[in-house]
Amino acid sequence: MIIEGSLVTRSARYHGKKYDLIKTHSSTFHAYNISKIGVENLFNKYATLNTNPQLKIMLAEPGVCKTNIIHSFPSWIIKPANGFLNNFMHSPEKGSLPSVHLITEPHDNGDILLPRGLFSIGGFPKKRRRMSKRTIRYSNIISDAELIINSNIDKKSA
Repeated sequence: MIIEGSLVTRSARYHGKKYDLIKTHSSTFHAYNISKIGVENLFNKYATLNTNPQLKIMLAEPGVCKTNIIHSFPSWIIKPANGFLNNFMHSPEKGSLPSVHLITEPHDNGDILLPRGLFSIGGFPKKRRRMSKRTIRYSNIISDAELIINSNIDKKSA
């Protein structure tokens, strides 16, 4: 199983407020950051707990690809940002290389692949040794999400 991570988790912040997980008026980018912190924590949790030798849970980080992630930014930012993305970021096809490598080459449970270029923004895949300390520090995001889900289930069944 391959889980798609993101370099954004290195700078994202989760303040341990369950409200951050459910508020609807937050910026799209903040919501994206929070979701990727959660995804990487789920990866870490399930890769650590996995004892099935037939199942490998691995994480792929694509780097920074030219995508439409900036579509919700103010219009005055979109044009220069697209110019920057076109000149300095790699294509989505190249961003898929960590996932392709995890599928086609021998890897172990818990392996993490990301681009080997400057700041891991782009380049061919390399293996990262462990989860970032920041991601692990936010491990309470999983229990916070479970509390929200369970409280909503309880409200609906009442």
